[in-house]
Amino acid sequence: MRIRGYKIIAPFYEHLRNFFFPAIKKYQSEFHKLKPQLIDRIVIVGGGSGDILKPVLKKFSKSTVYFVEPSTSMMERAQERFGTSRRVFFIQESIENAVVEDADLVLLPFVVDILEEQQLIPVAKKTRELLKNKGFVLFSDFLKPRTFSARLKLSVLYMLFMPIRGKFQTSLPDYDDFFKTAGLRKVTEKQSQSGLFVSELYQKV
Repeated sequence: MRIRGYKIIAPFYEHLRNFFFPAIKKYQSEFHKLKPQLIDRIVIVGGGSGDILKPVLKKFSKSTVYFVEPSTSMMERAQERFGTSRRVFFIQESIENAVVEDADLVLLPFVVDILEEQQLIPVAKKTRELLKNKGFVLFSDFLKPRTFSARLKLSVLYMLFMPIRGKFQTSLPDYDDFFKTAGLRKVTEKQSQSGLFVSELYQKV
């Protein structure tokens, strides 16, 4: 993935994303029935410009958060918003190379869908490595659009990633294979009525 491409979309990506898909904010901050008192260390993978940090810091008010983001432009925007927090540690690195251990919770907020095919297995294995035994993963992402309108909106969103991927994305990864590779068991799942968004809670087994 060509990280330099993020400089082009960073200033306006979040606004366009929320304009086309306002439900993203709801599903990436769906915490199911996780008990905050059981979560000490959190890793956010591909946190982008940092909008996910606000609900995470509020829900898990005593947890330490490791914010992993490879893009300099996205990282700068996240640090502008939350850089003064003593509970957030910013790691500008690809997830495959991030050094974090014994996480109680890993968040994958709308990031697996934009991984290139050759990244899926390494990222799945790395996700497992990040977790302590019985640790959790919160996954949120798109499902295959059912309507023309949803397909059109998703196509516009993926057009923004062309400078990064070097090609236009036409399909979604096989999420089941991803989590099977990671050795994670699904605990709960919530889908939107439109069938376009999903939030799932997994546990390391």
